[in-house]
Amino acid sequence: MHGNAILRPVWHTFRVDASFDQQRCITGIGLILRATDKGGRDGAFVARFSEAYIGLPIQAGEQFAVLRALEIASERGYRLLRVRSDYNKMRIGLKEAYRAGVVQDEHSLRGMILCLAQKFDQVKFAWIPRRRNQEAHSLARKAVLQSAPVVREDVQRFFDSGSIS
Repeated sequence: MHGNAILRPVWHTFRVDASFDQQRCITGIGLILRATDKGGRDGAFVARFSEAYIGLPIQAGEQFAVLRALEIASERGYRLLRVRSDYNKMRIGLKEAYRAGVVQDEHSLRGMILCLAQKFDQVKFAWIPRRRNQEAHSLARKAVLQSAPVVREDVQRFFDSGSIS
């Protein structure tokens, strides 16, 4: 450290996407992790994640990718998080509920996301244009095609009980 250097907080940004194979009922998710101490920027590349899951409905893929980003960030001890998705309707809903401090129902995928988000110092749910999210999309497609899918029983029970949102 030199003289009067100021430590800036580090923001970790996940770019997320999901893909679904209807024939095999497999959801692939792709996550790109970046970090920076400059607000409003995604920063330098840190890691890529490509994972496949079975048993998630087609409409749950992108939300599940957001959940996985939060889980990974929590495991790594990150405090400031930005999650960027090209699914704007979902993102706006999460952003508004998070800002309002609303965690309606922990027994849904959305409830799991909002509950976990409360454990961070700050989470921003941000939009990314689809054309700028191609790397995450490619990882999601790769997962569908090449990975052995995993069952997440803690998430699967929501869909079995009909509580998708």
